[in-house]
Parts: sequence; structure tokens; C-alpha cells
Amino acid sequence: MLLKVAEHLGMTEANYSKYERGENKITVEIIQGVAEFLNVDPLQLNQLLIMIIATYALKITA
Repeated sequence: MLLKVAEHLGMTEANYSKYERGENKITVEIIQGVAEFLNVDPLQLNQLLIMIIATYALKITA
């Protein structure tokens, strides 16, 4: 699936994986492209990303 998302965004799998690892900053355009690929509203995807980041941060500090 990673390759398909990367292709949809017009980038290589290696470049896309940098976004997943936090090496590249996620832009509005990336969020919109992933939301389009997943066929969801970009705002819903953004809210999901915020919840995932918050959960991850809580695990680190616990």
C-alpha cells in the first residue's frame, strides 16, 4: 500500500517513507493527497493524525 500511496502523490516510496518517519514535514498538499487516496475528508484525516501523535507523545512521556 505504501507504494500505491507514494505513486498517487507522485513521489518515490523512499521519499514517502520519510514523511512516515517524520524526516520530512507533512504539508497540506500531502494531507490532501493521502485523504484523496483513502477517499476521506482531509479534515478527518488531519484529526486522526493529531490523535495518533498525541497518543504517541503520551506513551513516550509515560
